[in-house]
This record gives sequence, C-alpha cells and structure tokens, in this order.
Amino acid sequence: DPQVGRANVVLRRYDVGPTKRPTYIIGWLSVDGTPIGHTLEYPWRGNAQWQDHVGKCFNFFHTSCVPAGVYHAKLNHMHHYDGTIAWRLELNYSSALGRTYIEFHAGRNLISSSKGCILCGRTIIRGRGVEPHIVPDNNQVMTRMVRALLGHVPQTEREMNQKEIDQLDVVVRVTAPPHF
Repeated sequence: DPQVGRANVVLRRYDVGPTKRPTYIIGWLSVDGTPIGHTLEYPWRGNAQWQDHVGKCFNFFHTSCVPAGVYHAKLNHMHHYDGTIAWRLELNYSSALGRTYIEFHAGRNLISSSKGCILCGRTIIRGRGVEPHIVPDNNQVMTRMVRALLGHVPQTEREMNQKEIDQLDVVVRVTAPPHF
C-alpha cells in the first residue's frame, strides 16, 4: 500500500505531433512509480488558456498544455446520475501562471473535446487525422490512479473518507515535451 498522506505523480511527455504544426502531446502517467496510463493534451503554446468566448476551432490551434514543472494537486470527485463516482486530479496553480481548472480526468476521445485539461486513458490510437484518439475506458485509468493514491477506491459516498482525501498531499511532476 502507498503511504497515505503523500503521493508523487509523474507525467512524462514523450511524443509531440505532427511536427510541422503540433496539435497534441502524448504522455505517460505514473503514481509513486506505478504505471497508470496514457495522457493526451494540447502542445506547448505559451501557456494559453482555453477561451470560452471564441470558437472551438480557434481554441484547438491556440490552447496550450501546462508548463513543465512541479505542482500540488487535489483529488476531487463528482457523482454521475447513475450513482457512479468520476475521479479527477486538479492542479493547484498560483495566480501568477494564469491558469485555472486544469485537471487530469478520463478522456472522452479527442483532444479537441478538452478545454485544456489532461485527458487520461488506457490506449492512444493514431489515425490519419490531425489528432490521435484516446480510447474512453469508463474511468478505469482514473480508478487506477485513485487506488495508487489512497490504497483503495471508494465506490460510494458512504465508503468515502473526505478527511483522508482532503489531507492527501499530491505532488505532480510534469516533464517538458520532447523537442521537435
């Protein structure tokens, strides 16, 4: 079991594509050395945040991944209508970085379905299009992350120890994307 109270998450970015005008970065996620799954995010574009007042096409070519660095994060959850729990890991940003609501969460398919978050999934499929697909896995990767962070996965509100979750100190190390 991991030491409850502190956890180290590493996002190792290992692929940028396509090389002429990058539209994505693929990474590998681990918790305290335990492999968790793949990640998919926008490439580096000067830390530009998603802008709700402009179109999705503009955001697709202008939204940035988070800068490489070390961050603290908080484990969060939300309840779905079917009674299941969806887990998210939210980065705590200082106001100097100018970014908010950057989360690791289950991927829904394409990076363009993200508003700047880090999509997590078990498999990445590279097609002929501009961006690869992250295969939706019904929150399995996030469940693996929670198990690595807490040592167990609460399935219901009754099983959840909010104090344990609130006291969890998560340090996230994000590597720089490879040069292209």
